[in-house]
Amino acid sequence: MLLCSLTIQLQAIALDSVRAGLPVIEETRVIGQKKVVRINADLNWTLGISAAGFFKDYQSLLRGPSSGFDAPIGFSVGMSSYQVKNAPIGLSVSYYRAVARETYQYKSSILDTVGLPSQTYSQDITLTVIPIMLTWDYYPIDRQFTGYIGGGIGAAPVHAFWREDISESTLPGSRLSGTRYDAWHVAPSFMGRVGVSLGFDEPLGSKTKAGVYFEASYLFVPYSAPLFTEAAKTIPNAPPSTKGNYTTQSGGFVVRLGMNIFFMGNK
Repeated sequence: MLLCSLTIQLQAIALDSVRAGLPVIEETRVIGQKKVVRINADLNWTLGISAAGFFKDYQSLLRGPSSGFDAPIGFSVGMSSYQVKNAPIGLSVSYYRAVARETYQYKSSILDTVGLPSQTYSQDITLTVIPIMLTWDYYPIDRQFTGYIGGGIGAAPVHAFWREDISESTLPGSRLSGTRYDAWHVAPSFMGRVGVSLGFDEPLGSKTKAGVYFEASYLFVPYSAPLFTEAAKTIPNAPPSTKGNYTTQSGGFVVRLGMNIFFMGNK
């Protein structure tokens, strides 16, 4: 009852001010003058990681069925500050791990141009990516439901790993198990995004606001490495392409579902 009475009195004062020609201070303007910090975290799915050249030779030379990596589930955390109204600048860190794992029978034939005997191959190919980016957005803080756009630029440590476990054979030309590649590199990273945010209802005067968001983005992480060099040493008549670098687009289209927490500062 006390809150209702106070609300009615405030509305009456505002109405009287309008009638008298006096300015009325809007809540959105007050919020816009505060220094607000946003902390966010999300789960994400990265689609379309591309290593076309590598998997082309992988299928041709080793007869592996896989044509690419899976769509990994990852996570991200970020923090940004509204130093300018509706335009937070911050830092984000993400992590995901794409894999291509399979076991199959390599079957030799009289038409085989590679020259390998029949053996069972178990392949473990993984790509670990950790984008670290400076971000900026147009993200209105004074709306409970809002759309936003933004981008980011930075660097991404990328770890590529490839191991083959191969059944033993006494046939001429049989291959042995081994780790074909295991190295970290640092690649540039670029990101553009659009999303929508839905805030929760908060008590009047609360110093924190929270909500959920849904976001679609495109992440570009170009990565190049000699992934096939060691494996090529175990394959007769391996083509020259296996001795060079293979380019991988270690990012892709990213879908995110997460939660925001806004800490409302002082004026």
